[in-house]
Amino acid sequence: NVEPSVLDGDKSAITKRDSRTMLEHVASLLDYDCKELETSLTTRSIQVSGDVILVPLDVKQSEESRDALAKALYGRLFDWIIKRVNETLAPEANNAGGVARSQLVVGVLDIFGFEVFEINRFEQLCINYANEKLQQHFNHHIFTLEQEEYKREGVDVEHVDFIDNQATLDLIEKRPKGVLCLTDEEIRIPRGSDSTLLERLHTTHGKSPLYHRPKVGNGKFGIEHYAGRVDYVIEGFLDKNKDALADGLAKVTATRFDDAAAAAAASGSSSSSSSGKKKITTSGSAFKQQLQSLMKTLNDTMPHFIRCIKPNAAKCADNFDSQLVMRQLRYLGIQDVVKIRQHGYPVRMGIQDFAARYRILLTSAPSS
Repeated sequence: NVEPSVLDGDKSAITKRDSRTMLEHVASLLDYDCKELETSLTTRSIQVSGDVILVPLDVKQSEESRDALAKALYGRLFDWIIKRVNETLAPEANNAGGVARSQLVVGVLDIFGFEVFEINRFEQLCINYANEKLQQHFNHHIFTLEQEEYKREGVDVEHVDFIDNQATLDLIEKRPKGVLCLTDEEIRIPRGSDSTLLERLHTTHGKSPLYHRPKVGNGKFGIEHYAGRVDYVIEGFLDKNKDALADGLAKVTATRFDDAAAAAAASGSSSSSSSGKKKITTSGSAFKQQLQSLMKTLNDTMPHFIRCIKPNAAKCADNFDSQLVMRQLRYLGIQDVVKIRQHGYPVRMGIQDFAARYRILLTSAPSS
């Protein structure tokens, strides 16, 4: 609700009455000086020979700063709430079994699934990247471990091949030529742009069977995901991957949260390297680190999978869209699960339960 206005050509300022009122309200909630908040939104600071110079922002740049601050505050608040919930639900006191409650965890991971829209952008790439990782985790536990169990018990079961999406993950994340890596590199190039990034992607991955290069230059590239091909619009990739707060706005977010980690993160999406230069932490690299942390947690737990199938896209009763359901079953890997169960032994009982239930079928009593 804070709308910058044009001031003296390319400069911007917050002059509208409603915007001023909202700015003062936000500054009050953040316990921050209103004038400094306005300066942080309408200028950026650069260092020249040890001196700090404020460079005015135009209206568009000021709006981008406002949006970046809103997203950062939302992220900090979300992290803070999660931390407080964890502290409340996992006290240090031990339970009757002598195990610290903080070590007893039941987690629920709810994710929508692969996203394929008419226009897919950087956000959809991150979401689909996460889904590829989760699908690989699912494949490992359902298929790999299933067949290892048959082999360990000496059960002769025909080997069932399933789609291994490691090549798709390598295309997205593997250093140094993965899509996310090249997007990070393009940010550090002085004249880097979305169009030059697209050309680098075409040049690097154009021959890959998992990468689709349109015959007509339309600012898109495609990736063959586990759930099928998704075409991504390159426009906005670099801006959304930067997603860094200016130093002034970083101070705003750091003042309101007492968590040391949040305050450190709020010091901007950058850190100092050994050479003294700032090392940019991009949205893509931060997302990748969080996803790796999530997968480590999942790999340390005993997973149980619940697959939700939508009967139709209209959200109405008594309407079963068989094609939609079949696509979901295929994309979720359920067809392969059924296949491996058919080749194996889907019904499993402990030997004691089996003997108690079916011993009546024996023609003579067992010796013991």
